[in-house]
Amino acid sequence: HTITLSMLVEVLEESHCHSVRVQAHGMKHPLQGEHSLQLDAPHPLDKTNLYDIGCTVEAKEIYTFKPKAGKTGMQVYEMFLPLGEGHGSIECIVQHKEQGLRVKIYPRYIHMIKAKGHQYSHMDPRTMGTAKTRLRAIEHFVSEMDEYHQLGGYRIEVSVRAATLSEVLSILEEKPLLMLDSWDEWLSVRCFTVGEVRGNVLRMLGHAWRQNILMGRDSKKMDELGKQVICDLGNAMGWSPGYRKPTLWSSKLAWWREGQFETGDHAWDPEVEDEEMKELKPRHERVAELGARNEMVAFFQSVRGGVPCCDCGAVNTYNLDGGKAQFRLACRVAKNSGVEHRKLSQEAALEYLSELCHANVI
Repeated sequence: HTITLSMLVEVLEESHCHSVRVQAHGMKHPLQGEHSLQLDAPHPLDKTNLYDIGCTVEAKEIYTFKPKAGKTGMQVYEMFLPLGEGHGSIECIVQHKEQGLRVKIYPRYIHMIKAKGHQYSHMDPRTMGTAKTRLRAIEHFVSEMDEYHQLGGYRIEVSVRAATLSEVLSILEEKPLLMLDSWDEWLSVRCFTVGEVRGNVLRMLGHAWRQNILMGRDSKKMDELGKQVICDLGNAMGWSPGYRKPTLWSSKLAWWREGQFETGDHAWDPEVEDEEMKELKPRHERVAELGARNEMVAFFQSVRGGVPCCDCGAVNTYNLDGGKAQFRLACRVAKNSGVEHRKLSQEAALEYLSELCHANVI
């Protein structure tokens, strides 16, 4: 059933209730209109009123922010690691007379991230199975990113404690905090297209994939590197986890720096996007496409603890048996027991390991 505001007021009057505290989050109402006049009505507790006044600007690109060099006193929630180069959303306190005005400046894109935030936990994954679930959520997010093009632009919000709305507007006339131009001296602004953000996430996923960081049995306990990678992948798409600090974007020891990661205004060009990265493939298909011996060895070493022998069924018994020239697997249990067993060539091992991935065995 729907309860209108007039019905609620009528019931409150009948029950002789004189004061009601209304608290809501995320709902926005335009200042124009006759309802705004009611916000100037006197009340014994009007000095405790807290107004959130905001201005939303729509644009084609996603706006991000960070303090300019030498400017302090701002909290930055970095986004789009490492492409964002420390930019993200901003929160700070601006003094006006005896009151501190809380200001938030953030991309509209944040609204979509928050709407999907239930998919991304606020704590480290404890097992590889949980990490893979997070990874699938990120991959699904990337596959839908073309639908988020309408979320470009930014929003500025100011929280002001005042008795009436008129008093709030008077304060903001004296201190035009809702105008982005008034922040030119303080903020560095960078804009990204949805394609650039998508490409950033895909590249980070590619680095994690090539290094086999998130491979192994679902029951395997996560190490610190794996936890950090999951955190950083979430930040690459714009998620600020809160439970763990993302890797510093400029760190020379960052896990993704296999080669120099391109940054700058033209780091991502959708017209030259690598065909392999246009659509994320299922994990078992990516395993089946491994080619070079060193890739096979690296992948096998990351999952060998969960690989059962295809002949005797024993787990963690396969050894590399092809020398330096070729990739081949042999089960040490079957070999030492004298039981007839198959040695898996690279082609056979690829097929077998891909099947195990598809069945979530490894």
